[in-house]
Amino acid sequence: REDILYNNPWILRTALISFEIAAPSALLTSFIVTYALWPKAYKDHGASGTIGFKGWIGLLQHDGNSAMVLLEVTLMGGLPVMLSHAAFAPLFAGLYQAFLWFMVNRWAP
Repeated sequence: REDILYNNPWILRTALISFEIAAPSALLTSFIVTYALWPKAYKDHGASGTIGFKGWIGLLQHDGNSAMVLLEVTLMGGLPVMLSHAAFAPLFAGLYQAFLWFMVNRWAP
């Protein structure tokens, strides 16, 4: 029912902003796992510490997710590039970091 989208344009705006936050987050997650967590696990535990990174599930969760995001952005989506939305992903990252800093001593180890 397309009339729902025409009568409520905030649904489309919310979906676009959600994707604009999720796409960089997915790429950042893959980057951190590949270039920070994996080398740290190898340095601390040797080859046995990286077993979890080498399995199909781990690879699909991180690298497959990034591949799907890039495929959506480049070939399939046709999403508009909104310069006015450029601040959403860094704003989300900053709020996430503030949340983690606030909660670091409040969660049980």
